[in-house]
Amino acid sequence: ISALIIASDGLYNSGSNPLYGRHINYPIYPIALGDTTINKDISIIRVYNNDFAFRDNRFPIEISISAKKLKGENVELNILNNKQVVYSESIDITNDDYFVNKKVLIEATELGVQKYEIKLSVLEQEKNKKNNLYNTYIDVIDSRYNVLIINSFSHPDLAAYRSVLEQNKNYMVEVSHVNDFIADNLNNYHLLVLFGEITDQETIQMINSSEIPLLIFGLDNLERDNVFTPSVIFNSQNLIKDVYSGFNHEFSRFTFSDDLQSFINTAPPLNSFLGKFNFSGNVDVVLKERVGDYIRDNPLIFISQQKRKVGVVAADGFWRWKFYDYANKENNKVFNELFIKLTQYLVLEDLKERFVVDYQNRIQENKDVVFEARLFNESFELINNKEIEIIISNEDGDDFHYVFSDYLDFYKLSIGKLETGNYSFIAKVRDEKLIQEGVFEVKSIELEGLTEVADHHFLAELARLTNGKMFFKDQSSQLISEISNHENHQNIIYETEKSQEIINIYWILLSLLFLILLEWIVRRYNGLI
Repeated sequence: ISALIIASDGLYNSGSNPLYGRHINYPIYPIALGDTTINKDISIIRVYNNDFAFRDNRFPIEISISAKKLKGENVELNILNNKQVVYSESIDITNDDYFVNKKVLIEATELGVQKYEIKLSVLEQEKNKKNNLYNTYIDVIDSRYNVLIINSFSHPDLAAYRSVLEQNKNYMVEVSHVNDFIADNLNNYHLLVLFGEITDQETIQMINSSEIPLLIFGLDNLERDNVFTPSVIFNSQNLIKDVYSGFNHEFSRFTFSDDLQSFINTAPPLNSFLGKFNFSGNVDVVLKERVGDYIRDNPLIFISQQKRKVGVVAADGFWRWKFYDYANKENNKVFNELFIKLTQYLVLEDLKERFVVDYQNRIQENKDVVFEARLFNESFELINNKEIEIIISNEDGDDFHYVFSDYLDFYKLSIGKLETGNYSFIAKVRDEKLIQEGVFEVKSIELEGLTEVADHHFLAELARLTNGKMFFKDQSSQLISEISNHENHQNIIYETEKSQEIINIYWILLSLLFLILLEWIVRRYNGLI
């Protein structure tokens, strides 16, 4: 490749910033399109919120607002849920290049997936009105979770994890030494956290006979007799090593923020036993070992799902991450996110339900709508010998019927792209009284409409970083001349050699056959044969 030509307005709306992408060894020549004139406009740039909230609690929504050439104007910010205004604020625009972050608290009153419409009032002089509206969704759940930590010794990792939960009012944390553990009220807890080796057979039997999710710190219980995670076998070499962590991009049970992913890649090393894991059944790896830029298969955190969910933290030294996070940001938000999301996933999705449907409740209009389902028998073993059907309804009351296909130990259904709008569905297992219901929205792609001002500075910077040059659409002759004179533009001569046996050349073969036939005729004529 001698050059890459891009005709663009300089606005990117998906993926990472192209200026900080991988190294490119050829020049880029942008052709600058679009209008750089800044019009009067107020817009919602971005919205941040958690995916979950608890009923009767207040949860934050952070809204970034930008205004151009509207100094002295006043706009109304409204947030609606079920067409009712739940938050309203008046905003005075104080300069022509105005930007503000609004962090508002909303009361979660209704259960289920709630749609929140964030609106800015439209001004008459605005040219682009699409960016005055933004929709976001939050799953409101109703629970306060009891967590029991059973430990056999004290460790700074245990203190770090406990501090994460105790800062969150949705968790009640109790700590019991294994020698003082009484299992009479075990079913009152939503999560059991095991720290250190559990050797008492009665305790092991009580824990293992329950269906309460587990979070296990360390490999002692896996290495010894594997009673809590029968789908995981760890063969230890009894040697401790320092390992760096890497995010598993194939993991999709819950999402990590960009800050957390960046933090994981730069965090201090952890301690882990040298050994080999063997997985069978349904195991999802959250974090893996990293050597340089290479991500190894050895897990540092993984989740096993059989009759219940079991999370395993297969390394220690996470207390260093807590101090590292505070040293960088003077808070522990990123460190807390890792263990809050891990804990939240373990306690939220209860595998006592034999039929579970996974889907996205917000889908862009250019993406396929995909459902995955898991079905368990009465022994909570994954099966796929039943037929699962689903009925999807749109806002007009039209019903669409589909049937899931079975894949290995789960079900999957891809129905392609749908028109924008709100949809509901009912999924049923044929010949079983198992039903799952839900709602989702197909959203129009609004990213292109967020701004209409071309960014030619971005194109010029992209060209500079790759030793290229930016041109405008009426400079095609200069562009051709620039590429032709560039050192990358060289004539390349390709030479190909081909060899074959002489017997495969048909005209030589025919000539030889003719000579042999001629000799035979001559000999025959002269009586030599």
